[in-house]
Amino acid sequence: MQFVCRSMFVENLRRLYHGFLSNRKQGPLSFRVFKGLYDSYSETLENKIKCIIHYFERIFSSMPVGFVSFERKVLPLESSSLQVPYPKADFWSKSVVSLCHF
Repeated sequence: MQFVCRSMFVENLRRLYHGFLSNRKQGPLSFRVFKGLYDSYSETLENKIKCIIHYFERIFSSMPVGFVSFERKVLPLESSSLQVPYPKADFWSKSVVSLCHF
């Protein structure tokens, strides 16, 4: 999902910026990164795409201001009573909770 999101964002960011702000006529945005989805459809991939589209709709409808910082956390392989337990490998594949409300 990160790869698709980054590809979509990097490929079209400059065109979106110049197209919307300078009102130039440009060709349609490229969705080549999604071509492979048509060959092998799955509901999981569809929901990921919906989530990505929802993200960009929110960003472009109200452009955030300020700074964003990220911190990477690594969960330990061994669970203990002092640490937060991490989900098992199949947790996300068996989850029925939607990432976004559509």
